[in-house]
This record gives sequence, structure tokens and C-alpha cells, in this order.
Amino acid sequence: MPRQLGYDCQNLAMVMTRDCATARQNVLRDATRAIYDAVYPGQEWAPVGFEEAERCETVHYRNALAAARHASMLLSDTGDGRLL
Repeated sequence: MPRQLGYDCQNLAMVMTRDCATARQNVLRDATRAIYDAVYPGQEWAPVGFEEAERCETVHYRNALAAARHASMLLSDTGDGRLL
């Protein structure tokens, strides 16, 4: 008789999908922050830091996010918008 593993494949797939989605979100956030910090290096360029810009979804943050998404698409193997 096969040994029971204590989880089922459907739940495991859901957890793995959620973990992959979280990892992709973290990569996208890191890329967005890098672009934000490079393009808007100080208060003379952007009125607030990255965390505040992200929280308020400022135009500066939205531009950095769009750039990160575009870069991700260009750098991915498939070119279909998935993160690296």
C-alpha cells in the first residue's frame, strides 16, 4: 500500500503557484525600486521616497513600475511579459 504524504497534489500546486507569484512580485518590486532610485535620485527629482511613492501610487512610481514591466518583458526568454 502506498504511503500517504499528508498533502494532496491540488493543495501543493496552489501553494507552489502562490509562492511563484509572490517571488515574481518581489522581483518586480525590486526592479521598480532600482529604476525609481536611478531615475529619481533625490528630492529634487521626486518629492517622496520609494515606499511613500509606492503607497500613494505617484506618477513617479507608476513610471518606474511601467519601466520595470517593460524591461522584464524584454529580458524574459519568452517575450510574453513573464518576469525573469
